[in-house]
Amino acid sequence: VLASSSSFFAIFGSLSTNAVAKHFNHYWMLVIGLTITIVAMSITPLLGVFVFLLLAAVVRGYVSGVIYPLVIVIMSRSVRHDEQGKSVGLRTTGNRLVGAVIPIVMGALADWIGLTASFLGIGAVLVFGMGLVALYVHRTPAFRE
Repeated sequence: VLASSSSFFAIFGSLSTNAVAKHFNHYWMLVIGLTITIVAMSITPLLGVFVFLLLAAVVRGYVSGVIYPLVIVIMSRSVRHDEQGKSVGLRTTGNRLVGAVIPIVMGALADWIGLTASFLGIGAVLVFGMGLVALYVHRTPAFRE
């Protein structure tokens, strides 16, 4: 139910990307959206009650739905036409790599420090990384659209 709800609300996120993107800087939308999805996934062990887990899944799904088309737009504007396939391939490879590595790291952390702490720890590291990305975006004139 949680995964289905997330996917279902991603549809609405994707459909609203254009309307939302007209009002905000695309790079900041991406940074903030990724941070929201990280937080929504990282706090799940703290939520406990199904309705709160569902709310986190809905938020994550909607925001992920907004982010995906935004990433495609940013990539298509950032690379030459003949390089776009490579950029999509690189993005997909990165996603697959993260999908393979994070569960292994979280499993090892869960054995060591517990499941809740592993979710919060990985989330904290990723949010810190997004803070570094935000600092880079803030300091780079090319990202000011």
